[in-house]
Amino acid sequence: MSKFLSYRQTTKRNKMKGGGTLSSISLILYILLKYPIKYTILLSLFTIMIFLIKKVSYFTCLAANLMISAFKIILEPGELDLIIFKIPDLFQLFMAFKDLIIGFIYLSIALLFFILLGLVTLPFNMIFPL
Repeated sequence: MSKFLSYRQTTKRNKMKGGGTLSSISLILYILLKYPIKYTILLSLFTIMIFLIKKVSYFTCLAANLMISAFKIILEPGELDLIIFKIPDLFQLFMAFKDLIIGFIYLSIALLFFILLGLVTLPFNMIFPL
C-alpha cells in the first residue's frame, strides 16, 4: 500500500510541476508564428474584398446609367418626321432596348461579383477570431 501511495504522490507532484524548456519554446514559437501568418492572410483577403467592392460598384454604376438612359428614351423616343405624318422613332426604341439588355447584363455581372464578395468574407470571418 505504501508503494501505491508513494507512486501516487510522485505522479501528483509531476503533474503540478510547470512545463519544461521545450514547452516554453513551443509557446514562444506559437505566438511568433501565429500572428504574422494570421494577419498576412487577413490582409490578403481584405485586399481581395476591396477589389471586389470596386468591381461591384463599377458594374452597378454602368448598369444604372444604361438603364436610366434606356428608360428615358423609352418614355420619350422622339419623332420620326415623314413628310405626311410623324411617328415615334422606332430606331431609338430598338437602341433603348439594346441598352436595357446590356444594362441587365452589367447588373448580373455586378451580382456575380457581389456573391464572390460574400464568399470571400466567409474565410475572413472564420480566421479573424482565431
